[in-house]
Amino acid sequence: KAYSTQYDEQELLVEYVSDVNIANAVITRNDDESEIVYSLTADLNNNGNADSEPIVLNAYIDDKVVGTCEITEIGAGISDKATITLDLDDSAYNITDGKGIAEVKLVAEENGEVIFEDVLTAEKEFSAEAIELLSALTTVTFENDGAYTIELGDQMIIQPTFAGVDKNSLKVDWQTSSNGNVAYIDYSNAIITEKTGTTTITGIVVPNNETVLFNSNGISETNDWRSIIPSDMVKTVSATVTVVEKAEDEKPST
Repeated sequence: KAYSTQYDEQELLVEYVSDVNIANAVITRNDDESEIVYSLTADLNNNGNADSEPIVLNAYIDDKVVGTCEITEIGAGISDKATITLDLDDSAYNITDGKGIAEVKLVAEENGEVIFEDVLTAEKEFSAEAIELLSALTTVTFENDGAYTIELGDQMIIQPTFAGVDKNSLKVDWQTSSNGNVAYIDYSNAIITEKTGTTTITGIVVPNNETVLFNSNGISETNDWRSIIPSDMVKTVSATVTVVEKAEDEKPST
């Protein structure tokens, strides 16, 4: 109780409430050798005089939750930081001239009540040329239904025929061989024979002037295709390679 004078008694009520404010919300991109990771971070400050209830932060693309984070409690007068790893697939981006922009809505709730909303953007660069060509591509056709025979000791460049685009505008970058002991792919995209047998080679269709080199694990060493071609436009193809002994009349004499 509080008294203004000894004759004037008044009751003072103190209300204890949390007052959580959210600031500095931002989306950042981190690249590593195998994937691109987007994170949303935000500062949370409790300016109230009571501890908060649990704070739930959700990130949305349209109505789909692409990331979430829960903070059990923020003490009175205490600051905290929330980090949300975003699950953004390429379909989330509106792409114009190769520049992709995804709008991410951040919603924070305390005890079921919305206390913060904001719309942030994530950006990703794509190959405008790849998008144009792959959009126009209608069919990819290999000779002999994709079954090739190579004599041991020889090598071969295998490329299909592309319809709907200029015949020299696209190529297949071969990524993997299911049996590298039979045949493997060298740095020039050629198939190199090792021993007799059969293997399946797999690759993707890319613009003919894109330099995309893959290591033995199928991971790009110089330019990850996921950074230039939208995932829903990636065209994967395969062919079967059978390595046979060189014909008798072609073997070198001893």
